[in-house]
Amino acid sequence: MEIYNVEDVFVSVGFPEHTYISREKIEREMKLGKVNRAKQILVYGGSKMGKSNLWRKHFSEDEIIKIPINSNKTVDDIYTEILSELQAFYTTEKGQSTGVTASLLGELQAKVAALFNAKLQASTQTTRTKSDKEVAVVTPLIGANLVIKYLKPSRKVIVLEDFHYANEGVKKQISQDLKAFSDERQQFVMLSVEQNNTDLVLYNTDLMGRIIGISVGSFSYHELHEMVTRGANLLNIEFSEQMTDKIVDESMYSAALAQDICLRLCFELDIMRTCTERQYFDDLGLVERACQSIASDNEIAYKKIVAEVAAGGRSDGTTEKYKWFLRMIRDTDIPEEGLRNTEVLQRLRAMGHTNIEQNSVTSGLKYLPNLLVRRNLPPVFGFNGGDGAERFYLLDKYMKFVFKWQPDLIDSLFS
Repeated sequence: MEIYNVEDVFVSVGFPEHTYISREKIEREMKLGKVNRAKQILVYGGSKMGKSNLWRKHFSEDEIIKIPINSNKTVDDIYTEILSELQAFYTTEKGQSTGVTASLLGELQAKVAALFNAKLQASTQTTRTKSDKEVAVVTPLIGANLVIKYLKPSRKVIVLEDFHYANEGVKKQISQDLKAFSDERQQFVMLSVEQNNTDLVLYNTDLMGRIIGISVGSFSYHELHEMVTRGANLLNIEFSEQMTDKIVDESMYSAALAQDICLRLCFELDIMRTCTERQYFDDLGLVERACQSIASDNEIAYKKIVAEVAAGGRSDGTTEKYKWFLRMIRDTDIPEEGLRNTEVLQRLRAMGHTNIEQNSVTSGLKYLPNLLVRRNLPPVFGFNGGDGAERFYLLDKYMKFVFKWQPDLIDSLFS
């Protein structure tokens, strides 16, 4: 019998090699995108839904260059990181003089605008001199063409992690450049919590037909049931059907959260590796203790979000509605397709916030994503759509999970 360590079986962060569950539709779309290198791939879906694991399943580390995105990163920063990973060097030869040939080698390491002074080591073919020289170097234009020049022979794919953090200027410039990359069959895989492909096409209509959008949503009951059962079998243990059902229900159909619950369960049971004899468990209280433990560990991460959101904005003279938004997230189900702003109003009134009107709800929901950006907080909410079609999205199920198991986070706002 092969022995497995529990942390290699149930993996909440990183690629779960032994318990990865394939989903036919999105696996097929990713395979199609990979073989058609002229297509740019946008993978979008809520946090902890398996976006990163999807590309890791289909691309090896040797095939990709991974660039993490944040709100301060510019396009030049992104391209410079790519060039650095590709080890792009520039060499200038100094002509022969009195029998001496000097080779000057400068490595492009930082973003520059026009000229920069590079301190280069000049080594000669004589035994007499060795000196450092300050020289002015004309900077090559850092742009799509330069990246393509070095990217093409490498045959690597660029993965932009957390593309939703990119500012509008970066999205606009990337959208302009993606056509050039597509023309040269140089592929990007962009990971985002929201469907930004529409915005990219609006910035550059030439991208029509050049972007494959892959929606990564919740896992099904059967998929998560298979994951739990497969992992348990590798550890030579068995959870009762009731325990497995509760694990899946409490995970809110997030694979990462289901993995985390199973890992905590094993810690509670002191199962660190494959058991020598088969063990059977049927205790729903164990699942609850595991959930409580996870929520407690993650509470501090969401405390700041709760405080900032509850403070809200004062543009319309009220902040009361923001804490009601948080209570709505905790106490009601937010469907994958989101809630219309009219549905949010109905829920708030049903919960007891009766002195609120539709325009106040709509303005508050529109403000929430901007509030998160201004406070440098993760994008746990989304709100988009045209007039009359606006929808509110919950993009982080871990937050709802923590709210459920740490109810005082929200209750304290109303005390």
